Amino acid sequence: LTFWDGIAMNNCAEIGISIDTARFVPTNTFFKNSDVTKERIVKCYEMVFFLRNGGTAVINGKRYPIKATPVRFHRPGDKVYSYRFNEIYVVHFNVDNEEKGKSIFDILPSFITFPDIENEIDILKTLITALIMQDDFECICSLWELLKSIKSQFHAQQSNSKSHVVFRIKKYIDDNFSAPLTLESIAQKFYM
Repeated sequence: LTFWDGIAMNNCAEIGISIDTARFVPTNTFFKNSDVTKERIVKCYEMVFFLRNGGTAVINGKRYPIKATPVRFHRPGDKVYSYRFNEIYVVHFNVDNEEKGKSIFDILPSFITFPDIENEIDILKTLITALIMQDDFECICSLWELLKSIKSQFHAQQSNSKSHVVFRIKKYIDDNFSAPLTLESIAQKFYM
């Protein structure tokens, strides 16, 4: 949790973040002849910002209904597909220092819900413009602002839960639901 407690620009440089793409995607891009996208394996880190309610995301076999203003977070190797959803913004980025990247991004849940994402949409528009203008500094600044915003919302959602340990156990179960889990094995893993 060190990164999320003290996120700073030099952390982005230290782990070697580079932005692949950032774009707005209208609904009809994926859903011309079908109500479901083709399953794919994620190749880089992805943040997907949903602008409206509706549809279902499937990440590693688990279904997530898409509710108002969520951000979906994918990691390399995730298997994902979606049932009809509305317009989105998507950011694809890479992390050169894989070990440090995992320690930072693997603590995030697959979805984070924002009460309002107007500020994040403005940042995304700035990021897209910076990519078009090939302004690397502005790209990293914009991504940093998005990560700070996600960090803030992540901490707010954690503090609303009964306990941080409960959150970690739930995430572990979500990530390992296909493994043979028992109460005893989970208790041992979390020293409870």
